[in-house]
Amino acid sequence: MAEACRPTAVRLGRECVAACCQALGDRVVDGPYENAYWVEIAAHGQVGWISAVYVRGGADNQPVPGVPGPASCV
Repeated sequence: MAEACRPTAVRLGRECVAACCQALGDRVVDGPYENAYWVEIAAHGQVGWISAVYVRGGADNQPVPGVPGPASCV
């Protein structure tokens, strides 16, 4: 994550993790949900990307509300 990143809390299931940014990528479909946005998260000492399909809140094929866009990504 970028040093200037100010993480936003997002929920993955029952867990709350830090999200720094989001960007468009490959579309993921899981059951009735689909999204092409990917969110950079930090949890348990690890940093990685997860499909927005697995982040609570927001709508299909839309960015996750409150998470900065691609300009915040490293």
